[in-house]
Amino acid sequence: MSIIYTQRRKANHLTKNNMDTIFVDGLYIKKPEKAPDFVKGKVSINVEKLGKFIKENKEHISNGYLNIDMLESKKGGLYFKLNTWKAEDQVKSFDDNTPLDEIPF
Repeated sequence: MSIIYTQRRKANHLTKNNMDTIFVDGLYIKKPEKAPDFVKGKVSINVEKLGKFIKENKEHISNGYLNIDMLESKKGGLYFKLNTWKAEDQVKSFDDNTPLDEIPF
């Protein structure tokens, strides 16, 4: 069994489209070579590296959770990426004088 994910970029690397792409250090996934279909992967954790990664990315913790996406590369390998998406806190109020085409529903 080979390790599919390796640390390819340092945290805080910016991609071409200027969106944060932060690869998770210390969290690795292996595709099983011989396993039932319901086994999708085996995760290994380097406690020291992952602990350091979490400390370095505290600003992305929300309600005690650090969200991580497992993605598939173009070559078929699996890897983990920090999910930095945050909902926008925009509240827009409407009254009786608001034109109907400005109401989103």
